Amino acid sequence: MFTKHRRVGGIYKKETDWGAVAAVIFWVFVGLAILGSLGG
Repeated sequence: MFTKHRRVGGIYKKETDWGAVAAVIFWVFVGLAILGSLGG
């Protein structure tokens, strides 16, 4: 899920897609903040 394939000299190199990781962490944080404000 958090990997993207980059073609390097005919070889597919698997690397972490940090953009996707950051987006998920961001949305989890936002979700928790919203829940916290609603709950308290």
